[in-house]
Amino acid sequence: MSGQTFEESIKSTMERGMNMKDEEKLYKRNGILYSTIMSPPENLDALKDLEAREDDVLLVAYPKCGCNWMLGVLRKIMTICGYTLPDSHSLLEFYSPDTQKITEYRLLTLTGFSYAVGMGSYFDHALGWEKHMDDPNVLIVTFEELKENLHEGVKKITDFFSFNLTDEQIKAITGESTFSAMQSSSKTSHGNFASIIFRKGEVGDWKNHFSEAQSKQMDEEFKKKLSGTKLGAKLKYEQYCQ
Repeated sequence: MSGQTFEESIKSTMERGMNMKDEEKLYKRNGILYSTIMSPPENLDALKDLEAREDDVLLVAYPKCGCNWMLGVLRKIMTICGYTLPDSHSLLEFYSPDTQKITEYRLLTLTGFSYAVGMGSYFDHALGWEKHMDDPNVLIVTFEELKENLHEGVKKITDFFSFNLTDEQIKAITGESTFSAMQSSSKTSHGNFASIIFRKGEVGDWKNHFSEAQSKQMDEEFKKKLSGTKLGAKLKYEQYCQ
């Protein structure tokens, strides 16, 4: 995707997909489906040799859980703290083997998908991080948490990284990081795909899409997988998802 804008990259990917047979678009690896175009086997093979650095910042998020919003907040915080980040950004599993060898300061993003679609179950993703809730180098922030109090969310992130920002700087980042502000600026960064990437930014929009049967199935899966866990409590499932 070197030299391409976000919009050009997406259009190019869509064109490649249109020329492929449906059965060619996904492949299974260790029981999980991956996109042949976005995450070909050579990308995942190269990740085995990717050496972590002390100053790496790894943003791990499930799709449509506020990943792009958090990425925007992180970029603003790191930029104001003097870090130079590339204009474009991609998901770690989308990086080609050569791109994975980048040498500058790294803000890396990793994501996944659900059930019979690509990249694994939401609940498996969540349970994987439940084990690291108390790790000193892990900070878990929810979409709902940022919606409840964005200013406190930004401050929590800066404190986690031990960034010494003034109250005025935190207020400035907060003002630039509201969903409406980022949705507006995304028209420049994401072109015609801005409305897809930054859709509504609302808590509870699932009610407009889930059938009663789907909602019941989600409740059952949550109870089975996350009920009684620290992460389950942090998600405030009963408040936001029932």
